[in-house]
Amino acid sequence: LNTYQTEDRTAPYQEKWLFPTGAELSGEAVLSDIGGSGREEVIFATNSGNVYALAADGTVVMQANTGTDTPIGSPVVFDWYSTNQNVILLAAGNKIYGWNDNGQPLPKFPFSLDEKITSPLVVNDIDRNGLPNAVVATADRQVHVLNGRGQNINGWPVTSNAEISAKPTVDDFRGSKSILAFSE
Repeated sequence: LNTYQTEDRTAPYQEKWLFPTGAELSGEAVLSDIGGSGREEVIFATNSGNVYALAADGTVVMQANTGTDTPIGSPVVFDWYSTNQNVILLAAGNKIYGWNDNGQPLPKFPFSLDEKITSPLVVNDIDRNGLPNAVVATADRQVHVLNGRGQNINGWPVTSNAEISAKPTVDDFRGSKSILAFSE
């Protein structure tokens, strides 16, 4: 990231910071307050498995890693435990990783699936029980909806006609919570 200040402004500082990741980003950066400071951090993952949260001045406030698993898409910041504390979730390899604001793995994470994950992670309350679900597609053409223990909820997974690589969309359709996932 590079930022520059125009020369006609007077300020006690000149913003110009660069954060070398050493690898391409796995998806778009996300802006969210993960530490409860009231300020948003820049949260992103790289294809090498590094996950970072940077403060506005470029300071690293959280760092984690997915090991040898390559991330799929952007991290998702969500109040997974309904405690008003955001956590960072990310699909990588055949797992869904979760970290707190200090970069420590969340209990029961990572969730492991039998096949490689092919779509970015989506978090939503699919079964409308007040708790979040993790939605991903895998290489065996299945769409999974996982509960807080990493297990498919009743009726899932479902099989599509081809592998899904695009991020699924969750919305209400004709009064029902629906997942739209595009294959091929």
